[in-house]
Amino acid sequence: MAWNDFVARAPSGHILQSWEWGEIKARSGWRAVRLALQDDDGIRAGAQILIRTLPYGFGRLAYVPKGPVLDYSDPALLRSMLAILRSFADRERVVSLKIEPEVVEPSAVPNLLLGVGLKAALPV
Repeated sequence: MAWNDFVARAPSGHILQSWEWGEIKARSGWRAVRLALQDDDGIRAGAQILIRTLPYGFGRLAYVPKGPVLDYSDPALLRSMLAILRSFADRERVVSLKIEPEVVEPSAVPNLLLGVGLKAALPV
């Protein structure tokens, strides 16, 4: 399966971005949507988004566990993936979209994400 092959090969890939994880989460009320940026060589970036509808019509929550999966050293690819996620969130009436890339410290990824306008989640 192309999706799982991409996730397994990507340095930022994680089992929580596997197709099967989305299917498991679907059994507990989440809907899995997979978005990918592709070129002639295959998938270059992807995000499995888990979505849950809030009660009383307040919209939806969206969560990208251990993703999106991409080469974070490519700023144009990062910006493209984030633009697709934002567009998707708007279409789906998402009130909160949380991404949680796989980061092994020390890493430049947190600063890259802050540099493109994202906000860090505050520790609870």
